[in-house]
Formats: sequence, C-alpha cells, structure tokens
Amino acid sequence: MNLNYRSLRQPTGARHSYTNTERLLAAEMLAILKHGGDVRADKVAHLREELSADNYENDLKLEVAVMKLLEELETD
Repeated sequence: MNLNYRSLRQPTGARHSYTNTERLLAAEMLAILKHGGDVRADKVAHLREELSADNYENDLKLEVAVMKLLEELETD
C-alpha cells in the first residue's frame, strides 16, 4: 500500500472535513495496525540489532533525509 502522508497532513489551525474515502482508509490502516498487519518480526529484530550496533546509519541515508527535509521546508 503506497500512502502519501503529506496529503493527510493539515496546516496548524486549519479545519478539514474528511471524505468518506479518507475515513475508510484511516479505519483500514488502524485495523491493520491493531491486528499486527504486515509487520515482519525478523526484519524488525534485524533493524534493532543494526541500530544498537550503530551500523544502520550511513552518509547516503543522512544525505537523503536532509534533502527531503529541505524540500519540505521549501514547499511550506
């Protein structure tokens, strides 16, 4: 499932009337999360090991994160 979380975000103080489609999508996502959904315990365990050993972060990931942050700041 490909979701664009940016489109679900609303500006501070803004009122948004959610459509039935948005409500159904939110309910579906919540149900998936409550039932354990598409979580792969083996992948989560591996990532936790990588994070605790400081092997997960690298320069490319940092550069991509900074570029995304700058893009978001420019559009706001």
